[in-house]
Amino acid sequence: MARFTVYHTSAITVPRVEQEAVAALDGELRIIAPGKSATELATLMPDALCMLVGLAPITAEVLAGAPNCKVVVRYGVGVDNVDLDAATAQGVVVAHVPDVHRREVANHTIMLLLASTRKLIPQDRAIRAGGWSIGPLAPTPRLYEQTLGLVACGHIAREVAKRAHSMSMRVIGYDPYVDRKLTDEAGIEMIDALPDLLAQSDVVSIHAPTTDETRHMIDAAAFAQMKDTAHLINTARGPVVDGAALEQALQSGAIAGAGLDVHEPEPLPVDSPLRSMDNVVLTPHSAYYSDYATGILIGRAAESMVHVLTGHWPRFVANKGVLDKLDLKPCPDPPSEP
Repeated sequence: MARFTVYHTSAITVPRVEQEAVAALDGELRIIAPGKSATELATLMPDALCMLVGLAPITAEVLAGAPNCKVVVRYGVGVDNVDLDAATAQGVVVAHVPDVHRREVANHTIMLLLASTRKLIPQDRAIRAGGWSIGPLAPTPRLYEQTLGLVACGHIAREVAKRAHSMSMRVIGYDPYVDRKLTDEAGIEMIDALPDLLAQSDVVSIHAPTTDETRHMIDAAAFAQMKDTAHLINTARGPVVDGAALEQALQSGAIAGAGLDVHEPEPLPVDSPLRSMDNVVLTPHSAYYSDYATGILIGRAAESMVHVLTGHWPRFVANKGVLDKLDLKPCPDPPSEP
């Protein structure tokens, strides 16, 4: 009989590395099909010692329904679908893997920037429809010596800055919390007020997590502060941008275009006006993906699970408040960078 149960809420089939990790600890791995509501999940994992989570809502109700849970492992960076306060109160470690997909997301950001500003989609559609003209290109800005504004300047944004510098772009940033030494090293000119960054930028790229402070921070007022030739890129979180205001800005010409990997809600509704706009490039929250990075992510998630279930801290803890509540051993394989 298995000593404990691990629940996987994000896959139809579970990668072998996770199966082997659970088996090595004499545990049982059970799969819950994706798409369950919090109310449903709250009744499905009463014996969970660990939850492996993608986008499933891990609310206070869900956590209360798993009173013996020790760790929630979130695939990837964002933990906005996990109630961190409830997890901390219950003594549950929330582990995540923020260091694997940085380069992939940065590359995807630049891809969307180029596709949007260079009007890739209209050109492609015109040729597929039998055309052959540069008509869809006008107006198209140059990128060299243009200004890229980064909203939040964490690891991914700083990787984006490196790539933008290679295209001879000026890079500015707004982030009241970042260590200025890090932005100086990345060649980012920091701006003290968001409206000033928006007014100066030819491309605005969002890199902020969803918090009470950042939710809909890019709203109608923000779009009014942007140039009407500017493009918005979002590879961070959909709720940082007010979706209705974005649609209005694109339809009215308040901004020139957008490249969006994240949306509110997700999946993007089939009747969303964004789906039919030629000045919008859309991807399905896939910026993180490459075969290589995803393989590393799966291994790191399994590693985090094993660390906590064997009495150690994982590499990365999302709910810092739990650090003072539990007496775990140091991580046997700590991250090499802060």
